[in-house]
Amino acid sequence: MLTLTEAEAALQRITNLKDVVGVLIVDNDGNILRSTFLEEDQTVKYAEEISSLAIMTRSAIRELDPQNDIQMIRIKSLRHELIAVIDMQFTLLVAQQYPGFVPLEVQKPPEEEKKEDDEEF
Repeated sequence: MLTLTEAEAALQRITNLKDVVGVLIVDNDGNILRSTFLEEDQTVKYAEEISSLAIMTRSAIRELDPQNDIQMIRIKSLRHELIAVIDMQFTLLVAQQYPGFVPLEVQKPPEEEKKEDDEEF
């Protein structure tokens, strides 16, 4: 069993990782126990959504195999990677900046090569 001091140290190590945007711990009722997200509205949104997702995913896993249970969900979007570790009492969510993400306003479409025999109209 993890002591509170060990849990706090682990949480601090995760929070200090280079690409981590935020860490969130919620109980099974969706109550926020700890958050390192800078914006409160972002914390609330993640808490609501991850709790719902954990419930749906646990249900789907048990439909497939009643002897099985969910342990972790990993989701990649264009901007972030979300990793949720799901326990019987708590869910730990880590959101990190997706390393390959380039904002759309920075991306430029590749220029098409113009062939010499192409005519302009």
